[in-house]
Amino acid sequence: MIDIFSENITLENEVAKVVPFEVGNSNDLSEICYDNEIWEYMETSITNEFSLQAYLDTALSQRENNEAYPFIVYDKRVGNVAGCTRYGLVDQACQSLEIGWTWYGRDFRGTGINLACKHLLLEYAFEHAGVNRVSFSAAKDNLRSHHAIKKIGGHFEGVLREVFPDADGSFHDLATFSILKSEWPEIKGNIFSEFVG
Repeated sequence: MIDIFSENITLENEVAKVVPFEVGNSNDLSEICYDNEIWEYMETSITNEFSLQAYLDTALSQRENNEAYPFIVYDKRVGNVAGCTRYGLVDQACQSLEIGWTWYGRDFRGTGINLACKHLLLEYAFEHAGVNRVSFSAAKDNLRSHHAIKKIGGHFEGVLREVFPDADGSFHDLATFSILKSEWPEIKGNIFSEFVG
C-alpha cells in the first residue's frame, strides 16, 4: 500500500531540498512565479497575487484531502526557493503515482535542480513508499518537458488526445511517460549516480 499522505516528507541531497508545501513556506514562491513562460503549458496561470493565492489554496487543499502531495523545491547551492513539484494521481490498486505539476523559476531552469529533485522523489517513491510505477506527463508540444522527463529515465508510452486543459480552457494532447520499480536500480546507477551514496 502506498502511504505518503500520513508522512511529513522532507528529502535532501547535495543540490536540492524538497519540503512539504505549507502556509509558512509557500509565500517564497512569489519571488519566482510571475513569469508567463512557466505557465505556457500548465492548467493554471499565476499572473498576480490573487491567482497566486488561488494556486496556494488549491495545493494546500489537495494535500489536506489526500489528493496530491505538493512540495517546494529549494536549491541548496544558492539557498533559495527554485520551484514546485508534487506527487499525485495515487492509485493504490496499481501501486502507482504521478510526479508532475513541476515548474521552476527562470534562473533555475537548466541548472541540474530538476535532476536532483527527481532523484529524491523517485528514490522515496520506489524505496520507501511502496510504489511500483511512476508516471509523468506533459503537453504534446512541450518539448522542453519531454526532454527533461527522458533525461531522468522516463520511457515514452504514447499520446492521449485532447485530455489536457490549459488556463484558457483549450484542450491539448498529452504525452505520457513512466518508470517502473524494476527499472529503477539501473536508472539510479546510471542517471543519478552523482546523487547516490
